Amino acid sequence: MVKFNGKSLAAATIGAAMALGVCGAAQAKDGISGDVSVSYNSHFISYGADVFAGKHKIFGETSPVFVNADLYLTKGNLTLFGNIWADIVGGDAIGNANPLGGSIEEVDLNLGGSYAAGPVTFGAAYGRWNYGGDSEGIVDLSVAFNDADMLVKGFAINPKVLFHIRTDKGAGQLGTGTAIVLSAGPAFTAGPVAVSFPVGVAFFTSENFQNGTKSGYGYSYAGLSLGYPLTFVPSDFGTWTLFTDWIGYFTDENAIPGNQRKNFLTADFGLKLAF
Repeated sequence: MVKFNGKSLAAATIGAAMALGVCGAAQAKDGISGDVSVSYNSHFISYGADVFAGKHKIFGETSPVFVNADLYLTKGNLTLFGNIWADIVGGDAIGNANPLGGSIEEVDLNLGGSYAAGPVTFGAAYGRWNYGGDSEGIVDLSVAFNDADMLVKGFAINPKVLFHIRTDKGAGQLGTGTAIVLSAGPAFTAGPVAVSFPVGVAFFTSENFQNGTKSGYGYSYAGLSLGYPLTFVPSDFGTWTLFTDWIGYFTDENAIPGNQRKNFLTADFGLKLAF
């Protein structure tokens, strides 16, 4: 069961400490940068699918802790990155043992890069998602457009298209195929608070991508994200930010039949360190 007890906090702390040596957040300047975040989440959503099948309310005993870290190496227009992500939730709470040990349910490893050509950034990544005693393979290909200040100073829409290709279904017993996600994240600042409105729609190229019976429209989402910088922390210790995201999902029950509800609200609260 995920609560902020000694066991789960220890796992989160160990995961974050390990990730500090491996990962971070992209910045425009050449060199190495990174970030680490820890968040408490109402759901574990993977491309529209509620991984724990709606066995909780918006926060409950199966609400997971996520630990995420990135390392970026930037030289000119090229950025290379490494990422590690962990899902921490008690095995008893979701009815299965955690083969990775303790409260660690899943560990994902991703490597990739991006190239900025003016306002357009092309990205590619390969990942191995380790859970259930097996490993799922994925390839992500993306194109993003940086429209910051083009319409209104201090405002950006941030359109992006992502091709998420499942090359190896692993323990999930899902189908291979591709999820095509069209997204945007209108963003601005209100005083010290960073505000964005993430929206998107996804289409599946195969009917069993999420164990469904139809391809095409899979899900859409819309929500609100807020970030508040902890400016009282000296800059020598990095940039610290409190954040929360509230995202509503609207899914097709034939494309994603495992969800207990077609439409549902998710939320998280977290802390991020960028350096």
